[in-house]
Amino acid sequence: MRGIVTLATALALPEHFPYRDLIVLTAFAVVLGTLVVQGLTLRTLAMMLGLDEESPVDNQVRAGRVEMIKAALRILDHADTDVAEALRREYADVLRHIDGSVGRSEREHQAELALRGAARIAARDRLITLRDAGAIGEAAFQELEAELDLIELNTDLRSRW
Repeated sequence: MRGIVTLATALALPEHFPYRDLIVLTAFAVVLGTLVVQGLTLRTLAMMLGLDEESPVDNQVRAGRVEMIKAALRILDHADTDVAEALRREYADVLRHIDGSVGRSEREHQAELALRGAARIAARDRLITLRDAGAIGEAAFQELEAELDLIELNTDLRSRW
């Protein structure tokens, strides 16, 4: 906003004001220097100074996630069933993602998200087709649509982990 106010003030000067062109040029240079140049170099400067990109809240959230998953794994250690084993694998996988020890690249992560998104879209399209064809009623449609919404929310949440 300061840049806009500075330029507007300079441009509001009457046409025949002494040194108006110099004032407008100076205002433009100051705005360019203070807003654009500083804005473009701020991230580079922060990286050179070694400032952490994550806030203390982000660190606390990560630590809380790790503790939650570890607690879930401790409970699952007492169960000796196929279901418990599947849940242990799932939670251990989530824990490896949080710790960053999975070694999965950003490209692989984006590919997984794209595939999950395409699968959800196909499922939703099929659900709409079933409703439109009369194969399922409105109540069943709404229940299944709610399930798809929950799957989508779960996927969005897990992508943060």
